[in-house]
Amino acid sequence: MSSKYAEAAHQIALEVHAHLVRSLDLPTPFRSTDPLSGERYAILTPQDLSSGEMPSELYLNCTFFASGGFSDYWQACQWAIGMGMNLDSLLPQVGRHINRRSIFSGIERSGNISTGNPRAPLQQPQGQQSHIWIVDVVCPCRIKLLVFRDPVLGHR
Repeated sequence: MSSKYAEAAHQIALEVHAHLVRSLDLPTPFRSTDPLSGERYAILTPQDLSSGEMPSELYLNCTFFASGGFSDYWQACQWAIGMGMNLDSLLPQVGRHINRRSIFSGIERSGNISTGNPRAPLQQPQGQQSHIWIVDVVCPCRIKLLVFRDPVLGHR
């Protein structure tokens, strides 16, 4: 039998992702290649489920990954530090903007926010003499869900 909370959990993750991207002004659609100069994008990646401190708590552990491309090293550093600060400030407020679907309890950091070391692109265009600076901001976080679980009957 499937969990009656599966669809709600999926929708909450999508809403959290959309809210973070919109609130942090990350307008470029995510792709698996490095951003170009002026591009900024992000993705929330769910990784695993773990039990919370209370029997009804379930954590959807995620990583929020933001990346930006800059023509100057110090612009990249400034953006990364600002992104880390803004993300740290935003996470406790996310709950006010998400459809709770009766199970969403909040989102919090679960580790340090990495504000990255600006780097050259992994692949440079043919014949490019100078390069842009890519910087990644990575934040481990967890979405707290309230799920009524029974050791024998599963999710109720």
